[in-house]
Amino acid sequence: MERNMNDVWSWLLNDEVSCIGIYGMGGVGKTALATHVYNQLHEKLGMFHPVRWITMSQDFSIHALQGRIAEVLDLKPLDENDAMVRTGELLTELNVKKKGFLILDNLWGHFLPDQVGIPLRTDGWKLILTTRSLEICRKMDCQRIIKVEPLSEGEARDLFIDRLGRGGALYPEIAESIVKECDGLPLGIMTMARSMKGVYGEYRWRDALLELRRSKAGPSDMETDVFRVLEFSYAQLKNSALQECFLHITLFPKGKIILREDLIEYLIDEGIVNEMGRRHGRFDRGHTMLDQLEDASLLEGSRDDEDYRYVKMHDLIWDMAWKILNESGGAMVQAGAQLTELPGVRLWREDLLRVSLIENRIENIPSGFSPMCPRLSTLLLCRNYKLDLVEDSFFQHLIGLKVLDLSDTDIEKLPDSICHLTSLTALLLGWCAKLSYVPSLAKLKALEKLDLSYTGLEDLPEGMERLKDLRYLNLDGSGVRVLRSGILPKLSKLQFLKLHQKSEVVLSIRGDEISRLYHLETLECNFRDLDDFGFFQSGRRFSQIACKVTVGRPSFSSLEDLNYTRPKSKIIKEAWFYDLMIDNATSLSLYFITKVVFVSCQNMRSLCPSYVFGGLEILHLDGLIILETLFEVQGQGLGFSPSELGCSAVFFNLREMVIHKCHGMKVLLSPWLIHKEPSKSCLLGRLEVIVVEDCYNMQEIM
Repeated sequence: MERNMNDVWSWLLNDEVSCIGIYGMGGVGKTALATHVYNQLHEKLGMFHPVRWITMSQDFSIHALQGRIAEVLDLKPLDENDAMVRTGELLTELNVKKKGFLILDNLWGHFLPDQVGIPLRTDGWKLILTTRSLEICRKMDCQRIIKVEPLSEGEARDLFIDRLGRGGALYPEIAESIVKECDGLPLGIMTMARSMKGVYGEYRWRDALLELRRSKAGPSDMETDVFRVLEFSYAQLKNSALQECFLHITLFPKGKIILREDLIEYLIDEGIVNEMGRRHGRFDRGHTMLDQLEDASLLEGSRDDEDYRYVKMHDLIWDMAWKILNESGGAMVQAGAQLTELPGVRLWREDLLRVSLIENRIENIPSGFSPMCPRLSTLLLCRNYKLDLVEDSFFQHLIGLKVLDLSDTDIEKLPDSICHLTSLTALLLGWCAKLSYVPSLAKLKALEKLDLSYTGLEDLPEGMERLKDLRYLNLDGSGVRVLRSGILPKLSKLQFLKLHQKSEVVLSIRGDEISRLYHLETLECNFRDLDDFGFFQSGRRFSQIACKVTVGRPSFSSLEDLNYTRPKSKIIKEAWFYDLMIDNATSLSLYFITKVVFVSCQNMRSLCPSYVFGGLEILHLDGLIILETLFEVQGQGLGFSPSELGCSAVFFNLREMVIHKCHGMKVLLSPWLIHKEPSKSCLLGRLEVIVVEDCYNMQEIM
């Protein structure tokens, strides 16, 4: 609070700032901060300039706001009929007062200050607003924006004890647990402190903690004061798909930090993100929806060291979302509840639409257990690591099932009754390492997504060629040894295809079959030789496919998945060449390829100019024993410039170069290679990273 207060105060004294936005989730302390600002302004400047506070209502309108401003400033009533006259009257009155401070608390919509009649100027009227939405701050053209974060553990504990009053917490360990349940939200902490004030008896404190955990909504005071505030944020989304996206996150365990891409995959599977056309377009839409939820302070965003983005739902907001979902009656959520067996039959109601039992300890689904849930569309049983048996009877009445997730379980055999789930659109079995049998999928003609990655399957399920609507197929890390010729071209709608590349069993595919998948957007696979790679690359849509392909027989490389920089290209393409007979006579086109890796290609003495690189950003060379130079062309060293030698475009975009176990190299970058031509950029002007390791004869980098 002190830090935020100091920032806001310094901005108010800054002559360049006329509008300040304070945003954050409901109950986090925005109004408290604004109150401190108001009091400080009133105390120090109130004698000279008007300082006024207006609490905004959810049914925001410019007409109502103008009336409230006139009221708090004791102005004469404004014209009720003509909006332009009304705005002019207010503008005139505020200009007469020349300078003042207006605080708008809990703003739910945006407006143009001139349209209302507020003459914002750096040396005149200044506006401070609080809102749950970053978007509103932006649309209000706030020159300074501050996000109010939840309290730290220590601050939360101090606030709880302070509001508890005389005597403090009689039972500190229980009090600590209660504070943790409030997860840093001041409004929740103060409400709980008020609930426990004057409560004596350890059993009553234990009971309050149990009720807080069990009910998920907490005691009635918590529900009244906190949820009423948080539910307004949800209601203001005013978009059914965005609301569904928000509620969907409660299918994950409480407090779960979720990779954005994983969440968007689920949203696509569920049809919440249902943009037609390209898969990339669906992901763009999914990221936009998550941005909107973050901006509305209903989700917390974060990034890791590799710049991957995650989202997490604040615990109290999760409770509110769970409450809304539970009241709808269409869901059963017991994710992360440490269950050892399925919930009882009576909980499997006929009107259920979604069931989430993610991250439990369920070991088997017994024979005879057959829930009567014909409307159930989503069943999430993933990450029940001990689940090894699902009996045939279980799916008997789940005829409406669309999304089935059994990934990360110990199942060995998928029951034959799966064949009758003809509405199924997503079957997720990734990381079922013991899975060795999947029945024929021929009847599952609605199936759009099939994930068999890291399973024990050695053969593709029967009937794959009948899956005409399949858009996603993942066999990465599975034991599948052969992809029968002719299957891939029949899966003509595939947008995502990932086949294993780096296991003991290499599944190679034909370039001509891949080139016939006209809707493909993402590809990871292995080509047996350069001919297959060339066939794929010559396809008319190659430039639009994000790919990571290996050519040859993949072997161990210490450069595996090593990147020091992140590619800047919108569509990432990687090509790895293993143990191939590549020499200066080999014609190799690597146009559009972002990252190129050569491993153990023993005949390579240089990167020949016949290798057309184009947009290369990352170059890794590993175990090229006789490699002598990066680039060898006739005329180098004779005073010719790179462009005159025909190689000016080869390394122009290169940002990262890693050389490992290339013992024939003595000089990495020859002077002619880094020559700067008049009025032109240096050939390697974008290079950021050079790594040279285990090159025994290397004498000079540059």
